[in-house]
Amino acid sequence: MVRIAVIGDHKLASTGIAALLGREDGLQPSGPFELEDWTSALALGTPDILLLVSRRRGPISQQLFAEMRRAAPGVRIVFLSLVDDDDALLSALQAGVEGAIDISADAAFLLRCLHEVSRGEIVISQPVARRLVGEYSALANGNSTANRRHVLTPREIGILRLIAEGESNKAIARQLSISEHTVRAHARSIMRKLEVANRVQAAAVALRTGLAAS
Repeated sequence: MVRIAVIGDHKLASTGIAALLGREDGLQPSGPFELEDWTSALALGTPDILLLVSRRRGPISQQLFAEMRRAAPGVRIVFLSLVDDDDALLSALQAGVEGAIDISADAAFLLRCLHEVSRGEIVISQPVARRLVGEYSALANGNSTANRRHVLTPREIGILRLIAEGESNKAIARQLSISEHTVRAHARSIMRKLEVANRVQAAAVALRTGLAAS
């Protein structure tokens, strides 16, 4: 059972999300808790996931995420933005959250995200991945699409395209009929060859340079 504490600054949305999670097999929600009093979420024991639901615009305090990590070591954080705001999403990703979901996501995607994050995946919705292109556009400077295609194997290019679409390792493994271990190995190779630090930056390079195109 995956324990999820719902924390937010929009009571109606947080209440509805907590109710949704309560109907999903394998998820055990608590809350909702007010964002300003988020430590109350830890009173019943450390959850597996902190789901932060926010309608705030602008960057979310990275200190807040750091405090959550310190108070609950090992906790995984999923950020759900209720507004269409790039800064809030980018700030959360820079703080190292395991899930970043924008306002366009539906209930099915949210549930899938929570299950996959609980298994150690990092999940971002596709619109979020596309917004990151500008943030990491410098990574593509001085390197042509042709050169990048030459560096990557056909299999790696295929996996990179799926990463850019926001697919998890499990989903990629299922689509390509390979193991998750193999997908992770390819992902590490892709990041090394593209000289990026994580999947988010790899997706940005793919979208920026055209590697994500069919």
